[in-house]
Amino acid sequence: MTERKHTARLVLQGHIIDSMMLPQVMDMVMDLGGNFTIEELKVGQHKTDTSICRMEVYADSAELLDRIVQRARSLGATAEHEQPVRLERVAREGVFPEGFYSTSNLPTEVLLDGKWVVVDNIEMDTA
Repeated sequence: MTERKHTARLVLQGHIIDSMMLPQVMDMVMDLGGNFTIEELKVGQHKTDTSICRMEVYADSAELLDRIVQRARSLGATAEHEQPVRLERVAREGVFPEGFYSTSNLPTEVLLDGKWVVVDNIEMDTA
């Protein structure tokens, strides 16, 4: 077997067992040719309790790892280093909130309520 140098840590949260998110992510990783190790799995004890799973995903290439992470996102997982967007009110239209920082005019998505949302009307160097 080839040494798998490309890794990412995925986090799955919520009702990951009864929604089938966890087995779907595991199947998808293997179907695409990757592998994984479950590093943490805390299962809720009651129907209303949520669960969390942290898994390390391995791939033979950066391209394969990217494909696995993208597919995992579509199933509801996040990469551990990804943080949800922080929304802030502004005083008026066209005024950026305190601490606002934009680095790109390329197509961008933000993590909002567990889903990736495309950012509209991206502009650069307008501040």
